[in-house]
Amino acid sequence: MPPLKLAVVGGGPSAFYVASRLLHLLPHTDFRVHIYDRLWAPHGLVRYGVAPDHPEVKNCTHKFDVAATDPRIRFFGNVDVAASPALDTTSLSLPLETLLPYYTHLLFATGGPMPRVHPRLERSKYCIPALDLVHWYTMHPRSKYPPPVSPIPENTKHITVIGHGNVSLDIARLLLTSPKTLAPMDIPSHVIRSLEETWRSLRHISIVGRRGPRDVRFTAKEVREMTSLTDARMVPIPTDLMQAAEQGGDAESGGLSRQQSRIMKLLKEGSKKVQPDVTKSFSVDFWRSPIGYNITPPSADRRVSLQLEGTKLEEGRVIGTGKVDELKTDLIVTSLGYESDPSLLGTDASTSNTLQWFDESEGHIRTAPGGGRVLSREGHVIPNVYASGWAGRGARGVLAGTLLDANDVAATIVQDWQDQGNRTASDSIKGDEVGSTTLANGTFTTLAPLATSTPAGGLDAPPPAVQTSVQDGRIVTYEAWQRAEEAERKRAAEGKERERMRWEEVQELLKKD
Repeated sequence: MPPLKLAVVGGGPSAFYVASRLLHLLPHTDFRVHIYDRLWAPHGLVRYGVAPDHPEVKNCTHKFDVAATDPRIRFFGNVDVAASPALDTTSLSLPLETLLPYYTHLLFATGGPMPRVHPRLERSKYCIPALDLVHWYTMHPRSKYPPPVSPIPENTKHITVIGHGNVSLDIARLLLTSPKTLAPMDIPSHVIRSLEETWRSLRHISIVGRRGPRDVRFTAKEVREMTSLTDARMVPIPTDLMQAAEQGGDAESGGLSRQQSRIMKLLKEGSKKVQPDVTKSFSVDFWRSPIGYNITPPSADRRVSLQLEGTKLEEGRVIGTGKVDELKTDLIVTSLGYESDPSLLGTDASTSNTLQWFDESEGHIRTAPGGGRVLSREGHVIPNVYASGWAGRGARGVLAGTLLDANDVAATIVQDWQDQGNRTASDSIKGDEVGSTTLANGTFTTLAPLATSTPAGGLDAPPPAVQTSVQDGRIVTYEAWQRAEEAERKRAAEGKERERMRWEEVQELLKKD
């Protein structure tokens, strides 16, 4: 059998799920998996995306820890694999084309790190993507708001969140929860101090979506948590709007699914809940779409005037009604979903022939259905190149879906590797032999300069620049990450989950070790 040496770009849950599954599928095989991440810490969205009041979601890291103890799996943090130079000078910039000769297989597990933008809502001090807030309260190394800066303006009384997904409710729930309740959680102390300032002034959060109650993207769990808040009440949703939704008046066709029924029930129960002594509130507003905003004069009661157009469904599409209302607010937070980052594939066709692997219309790497095989623009399978998780199927779903997808991708990698004993990567084969779909022209293409026999450096070695940077302490191994994680827990105040560390602090810690 030819060697199996897999490079994984991205160190989030999808990457570790694939690595763990490969260990299960090939328990006695001498293969290698090298996981590269541009951040110094592993686990991606689990560390830098999961809401801090959902610690149970992070339990998957125990599985990742077990996988990382196997010598066949190695993690290299603080490595920016891209066609262009790194975004900062602290990480090692490793061009994709220099990585490939050292591996026989390549997996993109880079997630969806780019927020979708609204074409009519220009970014400003008073209009920011939800990801800015998430990066702030998780202390993401590349946050635009390093300590002690806060993305929330002083004396903010009203916040408008655009989008009806889980992240929208995460942000609203955290901002409407007492900082005393949040303090023991995995939230940096400087963020808690800023939240205390916001808590004193904040009165209302509007959560706005362009569709009706049947078509929300948040889960029943998120709704239940919102309607169970003790320090904020829900503004009742109009009864006629809920009745129309239940009767199918605001959806294309069909009855309510079980999930929809649960959400509708929770929204109705929340609308009836009476909390007369609560001074903070939130509303879930339907059938409204932003078309622009104006920054108001300093003397105005609110900083922003947001224009919202009424919407309706027509032949299955959301269209504007022409009726426009103004909503006075202090901060607009757009939560419209995420996309993969094409920059690691190249900036244009002249710098990287891998750019064509990215599907701009879908916002993620183009893959064949099932198994994560990467496709060219013409529909050809790129041999031994794969994409898993959000990088390959778009930013949707929860960790359970990521696990299932990773299992499929791992099985496909093993299948293709085992098939290598009977053919070379340049062989032409029928599309129905490589997956559940017939691919255009039914052939492989040979764009990827991966090793086809023994990889450069042999089975164990990463590229020389990586080896040197590990020795210099610029790159964080999984063992080093675990020392940093232990230090984060030890330095936290009594009763607090952890106190996160900045990269500079991590460097000092590792130098001492």
